[in-house]
Amino acid sequence: MAWPGYYTGARTGQVWQPASYDWSPNGYIYSSGYWDYDPFNRGLLFAPVWFDRPLWQTAGWYYRPFYALDTRWAGGLSGQDDLQTDSLYDRGQITDQFQDQHESVQVYGGWSNGLHNGWVRRWSTGVTYDEHRFSPVSTWTGVTEIPEDRRFLYPWVQFDLLQDDYLKLINHDQIARTEDFYLGTTASVRVGWADSAAGSSHSALLFQSFAGRGFCDGGTSTLLLASDFSGRLENGGDLHNGVLDASVRYYVEQGRNWLFFTTLQVFELKMNQFGPAQTATQKDGKDGTVSLAPQGFRRGRVHQGTTFFGGEPIA
Repeated sequence: MAWPGYYTGARTGQVWQPASYDWSPNGYIYSSGYWDYDPFNRGLLFAPVWFDRPLWQTAGWYYRPFYALDTRWAGGLSGQDDLQTDSLYDRGQITDQFQDQHESVQVYGGWSNGLHNGWVRRWSTGVTYDEHRFSPVSTWTGVTEIPEDRRFLYPWVQFDLLQDDYLKLINHDQIARTEDFYLGTTASVRVGWADSAAGSSHSALLFQSFAGRGFCDGGTSTLLLASDFSGRLENGGDLHNGVLDASVRYYVEQGRNWLFFTTLQVFELKMNQFGPAQTATQKDGKDGTVSLAPQGFRRGRVHQGTTFFGGEPIA
């Protein structure tokens, strides 16, 4: 005898997710029911903020981001204490390992006049403490070159410019989903100064920057441009840990269910954290391994294709 359903005992801290049929280009897929953590403990996919412990239960803890274009002020206090093992690779093989004890604390505040004539301007300022202490790994038996410890304590100021310009599209990065593409002009610059007299390991000018812009000709073709540059300047202008990343994404709707797309990404890293006699390598999760000379490396990637989307869009 087949039973249409039954009652079962509850599980503390878990929620039952019922079975469902999920759409795909090749038909619907059946997903069995399962027990999941409650919403407060399961996390959120692509969450804008992630906390590894319930800081909101701590007395005096506070966090308020710029969560909307018309938000007038923001503030926050955050900290991190992380111990991880860093591995250096050469053609897929580990050539060196060391531990990285990372501690950081940041407090900041920001203010804005809100959204005016389609534009948002925000000012933020804060103080950041960031320290990395490196040590050998007891399980590593090869040659070890330990990077130099570094500690920076610095105030900073940041300016953000955003344009309120979004476009709703379908079947571009996601299948049968309505997507919000940002086409406005956006730019962000943060500059801070760390002084050795105030406890930093080196005097340095630390900076972060980002710029982006989107274009669309009525919805049939879309072009998205983005670039960011970060690092620090020491010894009167020497660039350390400089990272430059630029990307181009282009979409052309060739029909109701056909989309041509191409992406171009250029990445450059200048690393001065190792000694002049050491050559470092970095593992790239998508393209294999990339060798790093002491001066850094450059990488470029082009991806293009045509996608067919079946089914009806889901709003």
